[in-house]
Order: sequence, then structure tokens, then C-alpha cells
Amino acid sequence: MRTEWASWMKVVESLLDSGSNAPTKCPHCGAATVQHSFFAGPDLLGWGAVWCETCKHGVHLSRVTFPAGLETNPMGSNVPVPSFTIIKPP
Repeated sequence: MRTEWASWMKVVESLLDSGSNAPTKCPHCGAATVQHSFFAGPDLLGWGAVWCETCKHGVHLSRVTFPAGLETNPMGSNVPVPSFTIIKPP
């Protein structure tokens, strides 16, 4: 049986693999309103957040090495990330 954390990691994997902005279904509520923001330095190391606009659940990522070519925001930028309930690993 997959945990909600594992389902969120599948969403993250999809975003990192494709950089897709296509709607992704939320593992918590099923809405197609998943959003993300990734932040990285010149070495492509950074952090990110992936959340659902509908139910405000999601995951926080830290110390991620992002693939070259994936759109990221500069570290320290003022791109807003909303408050959401963070799903933690089991």
C-alpha cells in the first residue's frame, strides 16, 4: 500500500523529469490544482515546494539537485510560496 508521501514523491518525480506545468492530481484530495516552485543556485542545488491550491497540502524539498534545463527561481528570490500542510515521510 502506497503512502501519501510516496504519492507526492511520484508527483515530484514527474515535475523533475519533465518540468511539466500540466495539471497534476493532488494525492491528498484528487484536485488537478498542484503547483510548484523550485529555487536553486548556480550549482543547481536548492529547495522546492509542491502543493495543492485546493486543499493546501503538499511537500517541502530540501537539498535537491535540479536537472539542467529545469526552470528554477534564483535562491533568495521573493517568489511567494503559500502556507500549506506539509506531508512528512513515513
